[in-house]
Amino acid sequence: MDVFLQDLRRAARALVKAPGFTVAAVFTLALGIGANVAIFSLINGLLLRPLPYADADRLVQLVQRHPKGGTRAVSASKYLFWSDHATRSFSGIATYDDVGAGLNLSAGGSPERVIASRVSANFFTVLGTRPLAGRGFVGGEDRPGARKAVVIGYGLWERRFGRMADVVGTEVTLDGQPYTVVGVMPSSFRFPANADIWTPIELNPGVTDRTGYLDVVARVRGDGGMEAAQAEMDVVWRQHLAQDDENG
Repeated sequence: MDVFLQDLRRAARALVKAPGFTVAAVFTLALGIGANVAIFSLINGLLLRPLPYADADRLVQLVQRHPKGGTRAVSASKYLFWSDHATRSFSGIATYDDVGAGLNLSAGGSPERVIASRVSANFFTVLGTRPLAGRGFVGGEDRPGARKAVVIGYGLWERRFGRMADVVGTEVTLDGQPYTVVGVMPSSFRFPANADIWTPIELNPGVTDRTGYLDVVARVRGDGGMEAAQAEMDVVWRQHLAQDDENG
């Protein structure tokens, strides 16, 4: 199994569903050891409007490809290793889990089931998008024991809170646990698909779990290229394999 840079096709399914958006291939590079770099640009098929992310063409997804075909999700230990070591070509590497488990939200009124995505603290920064109100997560909020913060989507803000101007700082309850609303995303932001809220994913630097359950998105530095990024990931991949061998 190796690592390769993949476009955000899988990650941006929600955006593709938006009216007028299509996926257009720009180029594909074959870069040794069977690794592929496929860079795609999401554009509006009618108006050619760019995605609502800063320099979206520099966003890539890092995935593991199995020699027999197909890709696999990334383990927490791999993600943490990559984010610590692949710093020359990438300005940031973030992770998230695909929308799955819902949470029970209580914030006055009747409880509501909402769709949640857990993300690393730098998730919104790497994507290059800013909240409409408040802030995204800050460093350390994705570490065990950190304060429980939540960013809410525009739809939930409108539906549940009536677009309340002072919603930031409000305390809500998710599955019985208190969380503080720290930000509201703009209506144009729907990533991953259908997410109502985003909470920090707890990542322990000492984790050794090899179970893959994360998706990883990265931003290539403006002064670097995809070939250099792929070459760095090849090296980092081998370094992590060597570390695994040493640890048994």
